[in-house]
Amino acid sequence: MSATAHQPQAYRQGVLAIITASVLWSLAGIGIKIVHAEAPAIALVRALAAAVTFRILFGPQVFRLSAMTLLTAGFYVSITLGFIYATRLTSAANAIFLQYTAPVYILIVEPWLFQIPRRRRDVWTVIACLAGMVLFFWGSLGSPNLAGDLLALGTGVMMAGFMVAQRYNKPEYHAASIFWGNILLALICLPILITTGAWPDPAAIGLLIGMGIIQLGIPYALFTYSIGRILAIDVVLLSMLEPVLNPLWVMIGFGERPSWHTIAGGAIILLSLAIRALIMQRESRS
Repeated sequence: MSATAHQPQAYRQGVLAIITASVLWSLAGIGIKIVHAEAPAIALVRALAAAVTFRILFGPQVFRLSAMTLLTAGFYVSITLGFIYATRLTSAANAIFLQYTAPVYILIVEPWLFQIPRRRRDVWTVIACLAGMVLFFWGSLGSPNLAGDLLALGTGVMMAGFMVAQRYNKPEYHAASIFWGNILLALICLPILITTGAWPDPAAIGLLIGMGIIQLGIPYALFTYSIGRILAIDVVLLSMLEPVLNPLWVMIGFGERPSWHTIAGGAIILLSLAIRALIMQRESRS
């Protein structure tokens, strides 16, 4: 914990930053659902807008490169593009909740990867989250949503890879990872759009630029700002506003209602992760 976390004003600013970031992140579902554009176009325009935003906010440091930065950027591409397709193929609730299974995969490989003992609380957390995932797929078996659910599950795996890669990446390269991830994503999607000719209309481009700035660039910058000012437990718990709000905005603005399988499975996953975070906090204090 940094010294600034003890300062009330810095702590309040950090809490406000992570809450704002989570709320802005949660707008992804409704934006992807309502915009009239194909997935590669959504990814391309959002990525370019987010990259420009990061360049403005972080300056020349975004151009730093390393092998770990490129690896992290690759995971970022998989997460972002996979989430767009998953949101189009399944419900917004399924897409975001299954992405939030990322900590489960880290808990599974962490003892081997970081040479630490396997803890009982982690085993129970993994079991509970797997039970939540079973509910998701129980509800989607035999339905058109299955492909989207599987893709969303894959984004969770990629998110876990992103978290681990950033853990090994030096802090001064964190912003560069996001910047180069957006550049790489745009470079991948550009040939697809040239080949298909599925360019979005001006109204869609305007919406997607706004999403890239407001829903990607700014919240990632706020997240980076908050890390040194608040406790890890606050980051974990307050970030869970995103999967709670994401399907709510979609239900209000798009009329998509999550099934009881989704609600129950998502509740199990988020509660198990929150309980584990609280237990870890109590252990660290004692």
